[in-house]
Amino acid sequence: MRTVVLRRVSRELRSVIFHTDVRSTKVAELRRDPRISLVGCDLDGGIQIRLYGVARIVETPSETRAVWDSSRPRTLIVYRTPLAPATPVASPAEAHATTHAEDLDSSAGFENFCLIDVTVSRIDYLDLNPAGHRRASLVFEDGEWRRTWLAP
Repeated sequence: MRTVVLRRVSRELRSVIFHTDVRSTKVAELRRDPRISLVGCDLDGGIQIRLYGVARIVETPSETRAVWDSSRPRTLIVYRTPLAPATPVASPAEAHATTHAEDLDSSAGFENFCLIDVTVSRIDYLDLNPAGHRRASLVFEDGEWRRTWLAP
């Protein structure tokens, strides 16, 4: 299980994109097996979804650079850390990234930046409405979404 922040969604392409550190174990795992599921919820709305699909590690420099350049500098600081994510350290200071204002617009850390583009093939949807829960499965087949209502 990993936590990611969705950065872009395309209904037309059935795509969700997030970025991560190329040094992370999740990237190595996706290189071995690109099947993926993503879970999300809207706590206020009482909606839960699970997306199933295939992940593509975007390795086109122009595509990756465009997302890097359009990102807020503070969201990119994490890619400047000297160590791979989840590396054990004796103290938090060992893993700190450069955060000086003059560095925020630079490309420092770009070599660790990675996009993951997930093509969604199935969606499980659960609405936890107090008036009655509803659940559905949507599967993309033959160029269209097929919906099946399920018991919650």
